[in-house]
Amino acid sequence: MIYLFLEGELVGEAYCTEFMGRRVSVWEADAERRTDAAQASVATAESLENRQRIQQEASSGRKLLSLETKRLERKRHLDQQRDEIHPSHVQATLQALKEQQNPSASSPGKTIGLLPPAVPEDDPPGTEIAPLLVRKLRRDDD
Repeated sequence: MIYLFLEGELVGEAYCTEFMGRRVSVWEADAERRTDAAQASVATAESLENRQRIQQEASSGRKLLSLETKRLERKRHLDQQRDEIHPSHVQATLQALKEQQNPSASSPGKTIGLLPPAVPEDDPPGTEIAPLLVRKLRRDDD
C-alpha cells in the first residue's frame, strides 16, 4: 500500500493488485519481480526450443511421408507393367541380369519372369463392342 500525500495531507491510498491481501516491503516486491522475470525468460527460451523441435519433426515427417508415398507409387507403377509392355526377350534379358547380380538366388532349372504373366480380362458374353468414329485431321486442328 502506498499512501498519497498532497501538501502534507493524506489524500488517498494506492494498492498493488499483485500483492493484494499480504504485506510486502518495496525491496521484497522488487526481488520477487526480478525472480519472476528470470523464470519467465527461462520458460520462454525452453518453450521456443520445444516449438522449434516439434516443427522440425513435423516437417521432416511430412518429407519422409512424401518420399515414401512417391516410392510406393513408383513401385506400384512398375508392378502394373505386363508382358504386353515388356516382351519375352526383354523379360529374359532382365532375368539374366538379375541372375548375374545374384547368382546364389537363382534356381537352375527354372526361369521365372520378373513380372507375373498377363491375364486378359474377357468381356462378358453378349457385350456389344461399339466402334469409335475416327475423324480426319483438319488444317486448323492443333
